Amino acid sequence: MTSNTITIRLRRPKAEIEAAAKPNVNAWVNKLIEQALGPRPVDWNEHFDRKSRQRRFRYRASEMRQDER
Repeated sequence: MTSNTITIRLRRPKAEIEAAAKPNVNAWVNKLIEQALGPRPVDWNEHFDRKSRQRRFRYRASEMRQDER
């Protein structure tokens, strides 16, 4: 199992970063990453292959019936 947590060593004081990133440091860091890397390509197979407690099946019944028509 992989983790979504990344640990970094800061070059600036933590208080300075928190002040610049108000109200949410996580959102601010994610925005910087998106700016640097660009938007991710959409991969629906990866989305549906992820384990989920709510989603038991890959497709809905209506989608399966639509393919049969």
